[in-house]
Amino acid sequence: MVVLEYVFNDIDYLRGVTQRIDFLEQPRTVVERLHPIRLAFFNFYGVQELVARTWGMIRSRQSTNADAYSDSALVDRHLADVARLLDLAGRRGANVYLLPVDPTVVLGGRQEERYRAFVRMAGRHGMPVVPVDSAFATYSPSELRVNRLDWHPSVTANRLAAEILARTIAQHWTGERGCAGSRGRGTTGASGT
Repeated sequence: MVVLEYVFNDIDYLRGVTQRIDFLEQPRTVVERLHPIRLAFFNFYGVQELVARTWGMIRSRQSTNADAYSDSALVDRHLADVARLLDLAGRRGANVYLLPVDPTVVLGGRQEERYRAFVRMAGRHGMPVVPVDSAFATYSPSELRVNRLDWHPSVTANRLAAEILARTIAQHWTGERGCAGSRGRGTTGASGT
């Protein structure tokens, strides 16, 4: 069995949306390598937190990048890549599942529509999608994300997603209809809520 947990920044490889602080990551000279901020960043957690918060505020103010998921051609290209990955995983008879986990769905509106559109498009690409958005309905954003600066799924969000996945797998193995997951090379079928 192969489960691909999909987080809603996985499309970033198709667009240069992640800005980097060059001298922190790729120092070109000895002076950059020994820069006091760089040394403090790699040696003190408090400095890392301060740089992350400052960088987050700067990026949120710039906010010039539109949501990559609003570009249907880009999403279509990305989903073709994801479908190839799932196909590779299923070639030897494994059951494969795509588990899209997005804590921002609890905010409703645009985030919720983005999630539903992604699930529909993934289903059209023949991927075995297991939607988990319904599990988040009674939780606050702070319970579902790592922290205010990092919207990756928290332990709680991952636990809730795993519970839905476990029910889906149980339905698949007991032969109940309407569940996602495919066996072998083909990755067909999608479940939706």
